[in-house]
Amino acid sequence: MNSSGGKRKTLIEMVNDPADKQVLIDALCTGVPNTSDFADALEEAMAYIGLFEGKEFEGTLYEAEGEDEVLDLLLPAFRRAWGKTFASPPTLLHGDRLQMFQLLFSAQDFMEYMADILPKSKGMLEMMTELDRGSETVALVVDNYIAKNVRLSRESADIKQDIRNLRIGKTLNKW
Repeated sequence: MNSSGGKRKTLIEMVNDPADKQVLIDALCTGVPNTSDFADALEEAMAYIGLFEGKEFEGTLYEAEGEDEVLDLLLPAFRRAWGKTFASPPTLLHGDRLQMFQLLFSAQDFMEYMADILPKSKGMLEMMTELDRGSETVALVVDNYIAKNVRLSRESADIKQDIRNLRIGKTLNKW
């Protein structure tokens, strides 16, 4: 319930309402470096919110009082992934490897990854009763996404060619 006694809006409803969407963007951009870049990426991520309309995204990741709704964790997870990619990327990546790592991140890819992995992650930390299990599960899911991109950028045999291909792919996706 919201403060006016009505049913609380879902994330999907909020993203589909222009005023609520702007409130979400403003709230999530607070304290983020390169705010305009993040806001653009966040808007792109919100375009994929329809991926989360299924029953598997209703409710919480754990059957316990006080757990966050799955959808309430989604955009903060996007912020976390974006921050780990652009605001504070892994220090072991430099030059072309860092550039490739950052090019591997896309709002579409991240949202598709989350739509695939979140239902599989339900109950993953069931035995960890003292943790904020929903938030911790989502943090692990984000860290796994980041680790995948680190691995891909470190294992690239032809970094220049891979960067070129990623740039072409991003350009084509804009059309």
